[in-house]
Amino acid sequence: MKDAILKKLEEILPPGDILTDEPLSRHTGFRTGGPADFFVTVRDVDILKKIITIAIDEEITYFRERFESSGRGFRIQGDDNKTPART
Repeated sequence: MKDAILKKLEEILPPGDILTDEPLSRHTGFRTGGPADFFVTVRDVDILKKIITIAIDEEITYFRERFESSGRGFRIQGDDNKTPART
């Protein structure tokens, strides 16, 4: 499942805007948070809509958080019973 989602993300995002298993601790003020299955940088509202559509189609949980001035980050979690990291 993770490979299929990555392939879909790679079709709409440029290289470098998708990080896999990215520690959320690198992106929080308190330096806490476990690895995100996918951490993506979104620079366009239309791309954001496509990413959310992928999450809905794949029936996976996602959330958004504003990270400092660098933009918005998204954690998309698969259905492998992992608990979302709290930040």
